[in-house]
Amino acid sequence: MERKITSNKILSITIALVCLYFLLADYSVYYIKYSNAIAVVIGILVLIVSNATRRIFDKRRMILSRVFFGAWLLVFLISTIINVCPVHLALYLQVIFGTLFVAVNDDLRKSVFVDFVRLYCIFLVLSFVEYALYFVGANFSLGTVYRGDNPSPFINSLFNLIRVSTPRFQSLAEEPGVIGTINGFLFHILQSKEYRKQKYIVLLTGIFTFSIAFYVICFISIISSNRRLIVKVIPLFAVVGILMLFPSLTEQFILDRVVEERIDNRTHVQFQEMFDRANSNGELLLGKGYQAYYKELKEWDGSAGATVFIYQYGWFGVIVIFLCYLFIYVRGTPISRYSLVFFLIFWLSFYQRQFIYQPFYLLIFFSFGLFDIKQPFLKNNYKIKKLSKQYG
Repeated sequence: MERKITSNKILSITIALVCLYFLLADYSVYYIKYSNAIAVVIGILVLIVSNATRRIFDKRRMILSRVFFGAWLLVFLISTIINVCPVHLALYLQVIFGTLFVAVNDDLRKSVFVDFVRLYCIFLVLSFVEYALYFVGANFSLGTVYRGDNPSPFINSLFNLIRVSTPRFQSLAEEPGVIGTINGFLFHILQSKEYRKQKYIVLLTGIFTFSIAFYVICFISIISSNRRLIVKVIPLFAVVGILMLFPSLTEQFILDRVVEERIDNRTHVQFQEMFDRANSNGELLLGKGYQAYYKELKEWDGSAGATVFIYQYGWFGVIVIFLCYLFIYVRGTPISRYSLVFFLIFWLSFYQRQFIYQPFYLLIFFSFGLFDIKQPFLKNNYKIKKLSKQYG
């Protein structure tokens, strides 16, 4: 019995580490070429072998797994066959990983999520301590790195990538907004007292990302909760208070964008012109194919988000994936105000970041239902009673 528990824990931590690894920026000194593909292959093999030896897949979730795979396969095949733009193998691998993870039983999915949160928060603490020491002159630099063709340098320290010109907190992720978005999700999900420490960690570190996504997600989560007014106000005061301590960063990344209506800083002018032209010509019904924008832009301008997804896979692709995620979410999550708000903020984040097939996004989205065990007002989930009894 003890060996079984230990092996399950090793399996859980392994999958959590695979998801965590995808947060590492590809311009960090730690990043090794093709390591993302290697990591996801490890995750796939571990899941397949584990199911062969101990049956970790739930037969009742197999239909959800097939829907997930079928939806992404359809979108990718349209890009490959109709638009003659083959999708990169790495995307197929991530979708295969997601297909297997969707089928995993509740106990293991919850265990993986909990291990991910704990490991993630430990790393956030290490990163934030080093980040704070940077401002008092302590330097643990491993070298200077650059993100693509951007001339602005980053200091790659032990646990951080710190942009010299604008030192926002981003740990070792590609950009501050990635950490801000993940922290926002976790801030909403971790309602239980059991995860109070982790919630404080994601709140504090999220504030220092100066990410509008983080502030918006937290604000929606706070005002939609049924907690007492004083409990709602304290986090808001904490956010405002800390922002006031850093007026220059607050002005540059928050106030200026709001005042000048630059909330969408993910779609740049040249790409937006391409998007509008293709949309008006009806070319975006099925999209123009995977990374078609590279053929048309003289140089990539850093655009990202829903517009890039639509440009590649079309309005049809967005609708297919949205309905796929909606179907799996409704079948696997008790419907309540809490869960509806999470579904809303997840798709709001898609507006800025289109990579909803990456392992850490899949882990968070498809594990959420295991934490939403409050009384639902629509009994649509075949596991509500089981979850309430097991985790309530």
